[in-house]
Amino acid sequence: MAAVAIAGAVVLGAAAWFMRGSATTGPLRAAPARLAIEWRGKYRGRMILPAKINWCPVTRIAVLEAVSGDSGVAIVLYEHDALTAVPHPVISPDMAAAAPRPGAMAAIRWMRLEKDTALAGFRSIGGVVHIQLAPGKISGDINARMRSVTGTDTLVVRGVFRDVPVTTAAIGCA
Repeated sequence: MAAVAIAGAVVLGAAAWFMRGSATTGPLRAAPARLAIEWRGKYRGRMILPAKINWCPVTRIAVLEAVSGDSGVAIVLYEHDALTAVPHPVISPDMAAAAPRPGAMAAIRWMRLEKDTALAGFRSIGGVVHIQLAPGKISGDINARMRSVTGTDTLVVRGVFRDVPVTTAAIGCA
């Protein structure tokens, strides 16, 4: 009888572990004006954040920002003339000035739970951003590889954003 109880506890524990683990592998969904993102590597996590995008017609750069407290994601889109619904190869910030357009760059940071005073920061080294355009809004997804800004740790990042309103700035677009 004790063996059956132990076996049952093991099965229930394994099922709970599987359900918790698979919860972060399901499809990402973002509500309007939100970005949902998850990462895997040395660190694992998932966030859903309010998002906004600023388009600068002078520099032909759009910046999608999703921030809450010390956690956030930035995706920079480099365009020829206007926002375009084509794949944007993700590059390293070191290559941004010389990279062909369209292109993208990304960064992510969050407060590490095991060290409550340490921010984890990563920046893109490769991948792709796909976008879809609707009047005044942008949706899309990102699949990227990122490297720590302070070391050699890497992450695989995937995210989705939906119906993020586009704000157009001018006069230098700082």
